[in-house]
Amino acid sequence: MFRLSRFLIAAAVIAVLFGPPPSLAAIWRSSDFRCSVNLPDGEPRIDPWAVLTPNDITARETGLVGARNKDGTVVVYLGIVRLDDKPHFQLNQKSVEQLEGKIFGTALGFKHDAKPISRNGMNGIRLTGTHRYLGNTYNLVMDLFQANGMIYELAGLTEHELDPLNDRDVKWFMQSFRLSR
Repeated sequence: MFRLSRFLIAAAVIAVLFGPPPSLAAIWRSSDFRCSVNLPDGEPRIDPWAVLTPNDITARETGLVGARNKDGTVVVYLGIVRLDDKPHFQLNQKSVEQLEGKIFGTALGFKHDAKPISRNGMNGIRLTGTHRYLGNTYNLVMDLFQANGMIYELAGLTEHELDPLNDRDVKWFMQSFRLSR
């Protein structure tokens, strides 16, 4: 009995130190775009997430998949920019300005910062900013990676956190991105 109590106390301490487990996820993979990402889908009865998919031809060429929580205060998505017409394009801090119109749109948001990042052997650029979407103002983090003749855009938007990477679902989504070789 005493050992069981110690075990329960240790489990409680670990739970407090490490926090609740991340949301459940749905794995999304594409052989056409040669990548995968985990979409948060939460606990279906308590905190469901809705999957966002493009519904027209143009969007299918730039927006692949995303998800939002039930009240719409957190949104994550994976998009692409095809470089078929720009074979010599190289992603860097200077060239990211060419993509800003596609990312932030006209009067939809503002870039605050752009800095180089490296993750899982991929070099890229991280943009942070503010973005207007469906009448709401979100704080945005977007990681851009160039591979396979495309720019991959991983974005997390949240109304709750000044730094979107402080939201565990956004952070987990961003860290789950993988390229297929």
